Amino acid sequence: MKKCLGVVIGAAVWGALLYVQGTPVIDEQIAEDVVRSVHPDTAFCETERIGAGDTESFHVAYVTADMHQGEVTFAKDGHVLLAEE
Repeated sequence: MKKCLGVVIGAAVWGALLYVQGTPVIDEQIAEDVVRSVHPDTAFCETERIGAGDTESFHVAYVTADMHQGEVTFAKDGHVLLAEE
C-alpha cells in the first residue's frame, strides 16, 4: 500500500513540475534528433524551418544507410503533420 501511494504521489509531483516548467517548443535540432532516434541507420538528415510565428513547422528529410528516403514535418508544438517513407 505504501509503495502504491508513493508511486501516485511521485507521479503527481512529477506532473506538477512538468506543468509548471511548461512544454519546450520544437527546434531544428530536436526535430532532427527525433528522426534519428526512430531511424538510427540514418546516413543523411536535413532540416528546414517553414513558416513563422504560430504556423511555424520543421520539415526533416532523411536517407537511411540502405538508401530508403523519407520526410517528416513537425509542428512547432511537436505534433507530426506529415510523415512519408
